[in-house]
Amino acid sequence: MAIQLTTQLVKLSGSAGPAAYNKLRKEVTDAKILEKSYIYYSVLIISVVLAMIASLFFLFHAETPVMVVVFCIILAIVTIQCTGIVHDAGHRAIAKSTLVNDIIGHIFAFSLATLFQQWRPSHDKHHAHTNEHDEDPDINIPLLSFTVERAREKKGWQKLLLPYQAYVYFPFGSLVWISMRINNIRYLHKKPVSWAWYIELTTWLVSIGIWFVLPFLLFPLWKSLLIFFVLNWTMGLYVLHVFAPNHKGMPEVARGTKISFFEQQIVTSRNVTASPLVDFLYLGLNYQIEHHLFPSCPRNKQPQLAQIVKRYCKEYGFDYEICTPLQVDRIILKELALVSSAYQKNS
Repeated sequence: MAIQLTTQLVKLSGSAGPAAYNKLRKEVTDAKILEKSYIYYSVLIISVVLAMIASLFFLFHAETPVMVVVFCIILAIVTIQCTGIVHDAGHRAIAKSTLVNDIIGHIFAFSLATLFQQWRPSHDKHHAHTNEHDEDPDINIPLLSFTVERAREKKGWQKLLLPYQAYVYFPFGSLVWISMRINNIRYLHKKPVSWAWYIELTTWLVSIGIWFVLPFLLFPLWKSLLIFFVLNWTMGLYVLHVFAPNHKGMPEVARGTKISFFEQQIVTSRNVTASPLVDFLYLGLNYQIEHHLFPSCPRNKQPQLAQIVKRYCKEYGFDYEICTPLQVDRIILKELALVSSAYQKNS
């Protein structure tokens, strides 16, 4: 069980962890796995843009509730593909040039009504302190606790929801797309005013207007409301299923634990069973162990990278955690229920 903080993870002490990672990195580099895949990303970006245009065209001309729902779901899938491009750009996986990655990241973040510069520092901190208590921003979830220690920190109405957190996981988790926009507001509020701030604010307001105001100006009220609820709910549920399996229910590391980067990324991360469909739907994040060991690895080279990482996990005695999408859902819900039960018994 991973319901309590652990300081007993370390198998490679001292210089053994860095040495193992340096050995792995040399093999991966020699195999040219980390070299950029410009053709792959060119095809991916062009395909996503064309799919976005086609989805918007058919949604614009949809005249029945059923067709509106169908094309909202399709648009949601395409939109989350844009999220994957933003993510890869943030990790400098698309191009060698930082400027090119930033331009791609900003453009696709604009299409999502999110701020590239707000997301990157938080995500970088998550990679630097994966599943580390009080350090990883991705495990500081207001409504959910995956360890008893985190459950004890809850107060007010969040504490009242603790016994039911397994039941509210999907309903509240699907609101993640809305919470991302709230984080944008907090970021803009805290950031010092400058010319860059005005540019970010202006572009963000324009994209928010396109997402949340324009439909009500173009379509009848019933269609606008249907788009608002179906599109945002579908995207939220989709994002939840892509990002939650990566670390939720995996061991959380007590702050100050002396553990190497190599070991921490493996023991706190989980993969989802690979297939062409899963690789596409999960944006390559189903190779989460590999992604955390080599964040700048192009998405299309992760299967090749996985073969090497599996061998190293076996060599150094690490469990290579991999589950099907359904198994992950069951694990997460079980962990939430166990934390609730353990908290109630000890409170």
